[in-house]
Amino acid sequence: MTRASIAWVPQDHDETRVRAFYEQFYRIARRYSGLTFAPAQAGKLELRYNDVHRRRSDKPDKIEFIAVMTERHSTIFGITPADARFSAEQRVLANNTVDRINSKQSTNVEKASGRHAGSVRSLL
Repeated sequence: MTRASIAWVPQDHDETRVRAFYEQFYRIARRYSGLTFAPAQAGKLELRYNDVHRRRSDKPDKIEFIAVMTERHSTIFGITPADARFSAEQRVLANNTVDRINSKQSTNVEKASGRHAGSVRSLL
């Protein structure tokens, strides 16, 4: 996961390389988790998640972000999209909180960090 994340950071990243790192991670995760997802599909969705998050992080419309998170959770955990939707929505809310912290939108980060951290924990 770390190698994929590092490889993905540049705007002009090598998508094939990033996807290969994600697929490798998900092969290991599947082996030890007992889950039955396809590592290639999970890696593809992880890459889509990163791309959508990058494009939508500062936008109020999160429909596309929720959709990719729903598909990702459904695929990885072997549940229906309807069952994955709430989890995806909560994950997007947690991402929004972390994005606000990372973009320094809080005027008093030290005071707000405890509140934000509690928010993130409650959403995950």
